[in-house]
Amino acid sequence: MEYTELRQEIERIARSTELNGNKLLRSGSSSTRDFQIGTQHDADSTLSIKQNDLTLTEFNLKLVDSSIPTAEEAKINLGFIDQAIEKLSGTRAKVGSLQNRLMSAVNNLDTSKVNEMDSMSKRMDADYALETSEKLRAEGKLAAATSVLAQSNLFSAQTLKLLK
Repeated sequence: MEYTELRQEIERIARSTELNGNKLLRSGSSSTRDFQIGTQHDADSTLSIKQNDLTLTEFNLKLVDSSIPTAEEAKINLGFIDQAIEKLSGTRAKVGSLQNRLMSAVNNLDTSKVNEMDSMSKRMDADYALETSEKLRAEGKLAAATSVLAQSNLFSAQTLKLLK
């Protein structure tokens, strides 16, 4: 009875473990999934996961025979259950470590994006400050030229008055 319950629970966990709607421990395919985890198109920016490394079935867990006619076979089958639990736990730990690696890559990309946006903002602020100072300098030159022209016109008018 205990053997059957444990076996069913192990099989349920293997069937129901999923990420983003994808069954992780029950694929049936020997495909490789590639995840883009960097900004470049090279091997360092790609994480490849072989589905066979994560696939668990009652066959590779050695839980095929559920017949337990004797106490000795029950002990042997409980040993298989212990091995299956260890293998299931190890595979789930591997899935967890892959998930942590993906989350770390996402966090790294987020940090890179924030740093890039901050750098771009600082460049834009510096460009704005430069343009503002150039505008103020040009306005100062224009004001000075206008003042000199006004002074010149006033001086010419006073000279003409004296000549009359």
